[in-house]
Amino acid sequence: MDVRIGTTMDGQSAGFDTSSARPLLLVGDVGRGKTTTARYLSRWWLANTVRHAHVYAQATSEWADLRCKPEHPDLLEQPVGRDCRPGTCLVVVDDMDLIDDDRLPLLPLGAARTILTSHGGNSLTGRTLLDTDINCLGLVRPAHQDREGHLGRFHAGVEPDDPVRDRAESGRQAVQG
Repeated sequence: MDVRIGTTMDGQSAGFDTSSARPLLLVGDVGRGKTTTARYLSRWWLANTVRHAHVYAQATSEWADLRCKPEHPDLLEQPVGRDCRPGTCLVVVDDMDLIDDDRLPLLPLGAARTILTSHGGNSLTGRTLLDTDINCLGLVRPAHQDREGHLGRFHAGVEPDDPVRDRAESGRQAVQG
């Protein structure tokens, strides 16, 4: 199943294919929604009580509301997710920039559902992770207008869904229509 997580700059839907073991890498600057998107997908995954998740994050308190025990990335010392029943395991690494390349083989890349977040840029340059088959989505802010009505610049990538904004925009469209 493809879970929609945003819209590309050309208006296409962007999502996470939960039936594929192809890893999802969310890349973006601080505050762009990488962790929020990964938490949203994890929450959706865990809604099915047959499934479970292994979460590695520096700020484990941000994941405390999930039905799993988040751990600091430094505790990733054993292979994870490989012994799980097929289709039941999700592994999340929030801020994979904290994990050395020698720990990447511990992740079930290509064997179980995996979500990674990164600030991108130089932290990804030369990483062995990029040698694998991976979906990489760059998270960006939506285009905005300044006080003079000029569109602000934006970068190629995915604009994360915002249910509050989407409801407000649909309300405006109904009023205008």
